[in-house]
Amino acid sequence: MENTPNSDFENYLRKNLQQTDASPDDDLWAKIADKQARPNKRLKMRRYGSYAIGAVLFMVAAWGLWRQQKQSNPVEQNATQQQLLPNETNIPMANALPNTGFLSTDLAIAAAPPKSKKQAFAPNFSPRINTVPAATIRFKIENGLQYQSPTTGTSVTIPANSLVDQSGRPVTGEAELMLREYRTIGEFLASGIPMHYSDNRGPYYFNSGGMFEVRVSQEGNALNMAPDKTYDVVFSPTDELEKASLYYLDDQTGQWSFRPDAAFGQADLTQPPVASESTVINNNQLNQSSDCKPDPGMLADDPDPAVLVKIGVQTGFDLATGKITMPMWFKKNPSLTDNQLLFRMERGLIQMKKHRDQSQLFFPEDLNKFFTELAAFKNCYFTYNADSLGGTKQAKMVTTGDYWQRITVAQEEGANCIITLYDGKDGQMQFHAVLTGSTENKNFDPEKVMAEYKHLRMQRQKDFAEKNQRLRYFLYAASAFKTKEEWCLSPYYWLEYFEKNHALMARRYAALIKEGLANDDVLAANAWKNWQNTLRDQKFDLLGGAAPTVKSKNNLEYALNLNSFGIYNCDQIFRLGGEQTEFITAKYKTSSGEWIIPAFVSIMEQRTKVFFTLPSAAKLLYSPDRKIDVIITDQFGRQYHFPREKYASQKFNKTGLTVLTVNDVTDQTQSPRAWADLLEI
Repeated sequence: MENTPNSDFENYLRKNLQQTDASPDDDLWAKIADKQARPNKRLKMRRYGSYAIGAVLFMVAAWGLWRQQKQSNPVEQNATQQQLLPNETNIPMANALPNTGFLSTDLAIAAAPPKSKKQAFAPNFSPRINTVPAATIRFKIENGLQYQSPTTGTSVTIPANSLVDQSGRPVTGEAELMLREYRTIGEFLASGIPMHYSDNRGPYYFNSGGMFEVRVSQEGNALNMAPDKTYDVVFSPTDELEKASLYYLDDQTGQWSFRPDAAFGQADLTQPPVASESTVINNNQLNQSSDCKPDPGMLADDPDPAVLVKIGVQTGFDLATGKITMPMWFKKNPSLTDNQLLFRMERGLIQMKKHRDQSQLFFPEDLNKFFTELAAFKNCYFTYNADSLGGTKQAKMVTTGDYWQRITVAQEEGANCIITLYDGKDGQMQFHAVLTGSTENKNFDPEKVMAEYKHLRMQRQKDFAEKNQRLRYFLYAASAFKTKEEWCLSPYYWLEYFEKNHALMARRYAALIKEGLANDDVLAANAWKNWQNTLRDQKFDLLGGAAPTVKSKNNLEYALNLNSFGIYNCDQIFRLGGEQTEFITAKYKTSSGEWIIPAFVSIMEQRTKVFFTLPSAAKLLYSPDRKIDVIITDQFGRQYHFPREKYASQKFNKTGLTVLTVNDVTDQTQSPRAWADLLEI
């Protein structure tokens, strides 16, 4: 028996022994044992209880950890079933974390679930399940395959007896081709494909003209092309892009590599050409509209839809009924910006008039009354410095009666000014002058005169911009109310059509006003939203089979000879420009305060339709002059959205940490169309 010292027990025995007779009863020790039974149990619990409790806690913790892993990886539980169903329309990716490029290595190792042995269609570059529809075709390996998509025209040709298994052994029997194409931003988002590229020159962003994915499997096992065999793909990009190249995505690393295919005229290149950001934006704007679709141009100020429709409808009615007249400068140049129009339209008929008694005094007079700011110089004159004009002879040229088209007066200090005259061509004359009051002007103050001049000039330019804005809103909003027969008209020809059919247009816009579209914010916003939905429906109908093929405007096709199955991208690469474009450190959390560990972060700019993935999930694009949507995919494939309205008003910490509260949109973005609806693209 173990010798466990216990003073309480010894005292208890001593007390009981002292109470016994010299000749104890026969049952004395039994009585003592009975009395001591409960204290003995308590002593044993104190001795051995800590060991038992520790063992129980360990077992509970182990069971809880197993339970948590089982519940947190629902995709993994179904991975085997999903990958063995290659004939399904949507083929999922594995729920595995990227371990290069997106997360730190330690985090990837700690969070990545174990891989299945069969990963025929399960790339490792994204935790998101791919919800982009795919076509599947069964064929005999001995016969090969010739397949053309009825919706896009993309064709795949696989020679007979050209496939091998993962060990390089030739295979026979039945196989299955999977062809999936990515042509819209909604499909890029639904795929989880990284949209950035790097080489030894640094990181770049993708602006895709379309991607395709080709895979072949047999009973769920991925097949490859034999080392000496190739297959052919004829692909027609959705958009025609300048400096486009072909790229191939490594399934496991998530890294793109440049494939200098001869079809792109780049067989001799070692690195892809780089497009400028302005080229990318121009390509996107040109490709946003196809034949017989409304093409009003782009609006730089990205107006509120309700404001756009209300102003557009009222202006259309005013133009059609003759309340206002459409300026010729807008009718002939509807695509020019405000600044371009202002520069072209700032044309008056200006003369420098001498004082009738004092020839050294003169004043500018606009015979067409265009430069309304010249009214500030009423009862004022200028005197000129002959030396600033290069001599007295040249000085006299200012007041010889010549006409000028444009004038600006800039104050140097006090009454000292610089006058610049333009002749409407390339010539201009600039000289120093001194502002002075006439003899009748008893309260002359050069500061007040120049302040009034600046005020009137800014007011003129503001009035011009507002008038031009109303006309632009009218033209842009008109696309929602045109008949299909009018869709094929360019903005220039549609404006001519509008001017020749005032009665028709007056009835159209009167009906829109009667519906409340000129004064009701909700009705106006809904009208624009419905129009955008109509455009998206037409786009998806086009991609879904309403048209026999989807090709660029010039029916451009690339005949590609390939030796690897996987994802290919017909794409431009570019870098962002602008002085205010930089990156900041950002973290993300939900509205309930839960922190999000991003696998990757994507950016979309609404106006230019530029979409790409950031190279680092820890850095966020900071560009206050852009209105962009931020989309975050976390380590479990859930997706979150930070809308452009919040981005525009967000206060960013350029030197520290910025925390963004984002919306969980996983459940409402289960398809490319759902993404298009959410982002209004």
